[in-house]
Amino acid sequence: GSAYTSEIVVEPTYWSSRWITVRFYRWAAGTGARGISWGLHSFKLQTGEGVDPWTWLGARQHWHDAYSGEVTLPATFSHWLVKQTSTDEGCPAITDYSRFDLSFNTQGLQLSTPANGDGCDNELAFTWEQLAPVLTPQGKAALPSLQAP
Repeated sequence: GSAYTSEIVVEPTYWSSRWITVRFYRWAAGTGARGISWGLHSFKLQTGEGVDPWTWLGARQHWHDAYSGEVTLPATFSHWLVKQTSTDEGCPAITDYSRFDLSFNTQGLQLSTPANGDGCDNELAFTWEQLAPVLTPQGKAALPSLQAP
């Protein structure tokens, strides 16, 4: 961590009748853009239980702290994702990244990679119907509550 922090923000980014996602944002003083980090954390409203949406795709988010973490894409989802996307010249494939923002709403999942100024950032959205072939049993079980407003 940093001894000095310019800004810390904790705010809801998604709220439904059954779920809430909260963004933890931090900007360390004197570090410029490289000092910015954030993480999205989701919870079931009925129980307060933290939920890792990556488990719905067969992975787990490995958090360094509340603001940053990494994930290794599981083979099934990785192969599916390659078929859904294209890679711009000079940019890494989506499957080469290890840092993602994964969020959800009643319509589906949103997956993005951090913007670092090279024009290679990704912002993808998939409906629950599109994701059906790659959802784990845990993801399929959560689906009715995910689609509830």
